[in-house]
Amino acid sequence: MTTRIFHLALIPLCAMLFQFCDEPSHIVSPREYVEPPVIIPQGIQLAVGNSYHWRYTRISSYGNIVQWDETYNVVHDTTVDSQRYYVLSTGEILKNEGDSVLAFAQGSAAVYLRFNVAAGQAVPFQGYVLTVASVDTDSVFSETQKVITVSSQALSPAGMDHGRYSTKFGLLEINRSEPTYVTRGVLVGARVGAANYGY
Repeated sequence: MTTRIFHLALIPLCAMLFQFCDEPSHIVSPREYVEPPVIIPQGIQLAVGNSYHWRYTRISSYGNIVQWDETYNVVHDTTVDSQRYYVLSTGEILKNEGDSVLAFAQGSAAVYLRFNVAAGQAVPFQGYVLTVASVDTDSVFSETQKVITVSSQALSPAGMDHGRYSTKFGLLEINRSEPTYVTRGVLVGARVGAANYGY
């Protein structure tokens, strides 16, 4: 008798479960899904202790090839005209300001890199003026960033021909022509804050 009452009590419970299972569920179609926005910081993430490991290849007009590595560090910060700058082991003194990176040299600050640019614009790049070839969102060391490619309009016998830079790491690539050789440098690793990239 007890078993029959137990079985009878299960019938309404099962009916309720089936009712919930019949409820239509909302499935998000691909058109309804919105990709979350990519947050792209403006300006290089400068900090004391950062380091940037570069690999250079130099090709002479005679066909000789030389390759070497160099590492540049942010060695300390300093205050210039009440502004905080970061001093690199190369001697460059840099700071973020708005959508640009400024370099302090010979008593004044000038734009070193600028991120708010469009293809076709003439922009400062490491003391040169080059033309923006492209502005992309790309992955650099598995980090999504704005990547800007610049190049010279007319290749000069001595000067900067081509360069790439990104919002987190700054310079990524440079190509420089001299009368008897061409040098290409590529960022192959970096330490930014506590994180290592490319090693």
